Amino acid sequence: MIQSMISWVRKTAVLLALAVAAAASGADKLAIAEVQTSGKVDPAQVEGFAAFLETNVDGGYQLVTRAGLRAMMTELGLQNISDLVNQQQELARLNEVHAVKYLLIPTVGRIGTRYNLSLVVVDCATGAIHPEQRATLVGDDFDQLVMQLDNTLAKMGLARPSTEAPVTAILLPTLKLKGAPDYLAEDFTTELQSYLLGSGIKLVDRQVIDKIQAESNMTRLDLAAPGQFSKIGQLAIAGYLVCPIIDRFGFTSTAVNVEYSGRTTVKQVGNISGLVKIVETKTGNAVAAFTFKKSMRATDIPIAERRDYEERDYDDALLAALMRELAPKVAQALKEALAPTPPPVEEAVVVTPVEPEPAPPEPVPPAPKTPKKITVTTIVEVKDIDEDVPTTEAVSETQETVAE
Repeated sequence: MIQSMISWVRKTAVLLALAVAAAASGADKLAIAEVQTSGKVDPAQVEGFAAFLETNVDGGYQLVTRAGLRAMMTELGLQNISDLVNQQQELARLNEVHAVKYLLIPTVGRIGTRYNLSLVVVDCATGAIHPEQRATLVGDDFDQLVMQLDNTLAKMGLARPSTEAPVTAILLPTLKLKGAPDYLAEDFTTELQSYLLGSGIKLVDRQVIDKIQAESNMTRLDLAAPGQFSKIGQLAIAGYLVCPIIDRFGFTSTAVNVEYSGRTTVKQVGNISGLVKIVETKTGNAVAAFTFKKSMRATDIPIAERRDYEERDYDDALLAALMRELAPKVAQALKEALAPTPPPVEEAVVVTPVEPEPAPPEPVPPAPKTPKKITVTTIVEVKDIDEDVPTTEAVSETQETVAE
């Protein structure tokens, strides 16, 4: 009885904690189901994978862990995850009672020596599966499935936000020349890797990328399709691939006659040339490419250093001379590609206030017209009756008028 009460209290506490977390976050709830299995799969590996998946899922959702989902299922009277996954009405109840919007269902299977992983996100309310929220991965073991997981979750919109720049992988060079020494590809990669690491570039472990490249049968980088680069990038969880191609390498010896002395000496000149491409794995397209060509004479090496040189020592000296010129260019191109793109800066809109037009001046009333007095003189002709001679008189008359 006491044990039952303790179990009830624990489950209630879990559900209460989930409810409080959901109330504090406005994000949709996404529950992670237990991993379904088919075929002969090691339970310990499945549990390890489930824990890894649980700690890497985010996507901005309010997450419900496997333990939290088990508590919800118990309250709904469900014992097995299959009872929930295979019955739409139970998914709908999970949505109604616990406000779980989505359910992530992982399934791991094994056929022969190959493993496959299926990830599906189901809308609990409708049972619908969005095409962009389902994925299938294939690998020879669980390690290969795990290596692909981050990229897959990102494509499904379930990844944790990353503040780190993606890592880079250096592929073994393609050698387009006959009689190349066995150590050429390894030494070229080692020299380039050493410089890039020293420049702060994060690189995929050499053993991991060499294994992936070999299993992908990608020996001709010059003939590879964009999709092959993308596949290797997914397996190696690399954002960029450095792809070298070497078409000339080695020292040649030429007999030279010394004038006047009649003696013959041997002139040794080393040459290396080729191409380095930097490929973005997301698109499979090259973001930068550098052709390279380097020549050096054996006599460029101080005699004290080359006193005991063998053939490989001369070859390594030629590679080192090349890397002093080539590696800084590759490092700079990678830094530019890996640099986060700043958000677009919106131009500030300057609003110039529009001044109101001045009001027209009020009309000035005309000054009142002042009347003026003028004197009008009229000449009048007067004829006296008694005299026949006319006379004139000036008659003055004052008039008041308004001047115009």
